[in-house]
Amino acid sequence: MHKFAIQQTTKRMSAKQRKSIIVEAVLSLADADGPDRLSTAAIAEASGLSHAGIFRHFPTKQDIWIAVANEIAKNAKTHWAEPLQSTLNPQEKINALVISHLEFLSETPAILTILFSYELQHANSELRSIFTKLMLQFRDYLANEFALAGHEKQAQDLAFLVIALVQGLSMRWSISQLNFDLKNEGKRLLKIQLDMIDFNNKNKGK
Repeated sequence: MHKFAIQQTTKRMSAKQRKSIIVEAVLSLADADGPDRLSTAAIAEASGLSHAGIFRHFPTKQDIWIAVANEIAKNAKTHWAEPLQSTLNPQEKINALVISHLEFLSETPAILTILFSYELQHANSELRSIFTKLMLQFRDYLANEFALAGHEKQAQDLAFLVIALVQGLSMRWSISQLNFDLKNEGKRLLKIQLDMIDFNNKNKGK
């Protein structure tokens, strides 16, 4: 059993704090053992709660995964906030958004094991919906910058090309057991991709 280093729970902890500990434990265990083999007994042991205590906060295992997905979405948006609020030009903002997302994935590799789990995705439509909405929101942010750069007609397609780069690179990183720097490799490949796009012609796509 892989132990997750967390502060031991106490009776004084609020329900919100206990739920947060459970979600954190799941992310740690999913990275170490894989999400498909994760049992509520393992979650209970790692979080310092009883088995009954887990179900007191999350009536079903599906509820746990939904909470995990919502936590991932919240943290992703936190990483996107700085580049989105910046005064960078469109090309710089696209670059900053993608790099911030790759940095986020690097910090929590379990996200990719969850995203790439067929069993988990197939069994939980609400989890799929959360991740799909997150991807589409990321696409809209990227597409907006492409449109501002003068590529209105191609904005959605260009955004999806960037997302395809992120997804393909992330899968390669996960399959290779994280044996290269995801952020640096992303910077390198993204530069090649963005260099192929004309960001100077403001009349493009109109």
